[in-house]
Amino acid sequence: MEARVPAYPGETFTGKISVIGDVLNEDTRTITVRSEVDNHGYKLKPGMFADIRIFLNQQSLALVLPL
Repeated sequence: MEARVPAYPGETFTGKISVIGDVLNEDTRTITVRSEVDNHGYKLKPGMFADIRIFLNQQSLALVLPL
């Protein structure tokens, strides 16, 4: 995953998702996700807003058989 925060335009912080919550907030349609992010220079602070990009593992090759 990548995180970008308005406080540091043009800078990208990389990390890995460690926990995905199991409860959906019905009002906001969101799920809590915890990640471990490389906070070089200790620039990221609790409560900061960030734009997050999540990269999913994709398997482009698969064996498909007709019924």
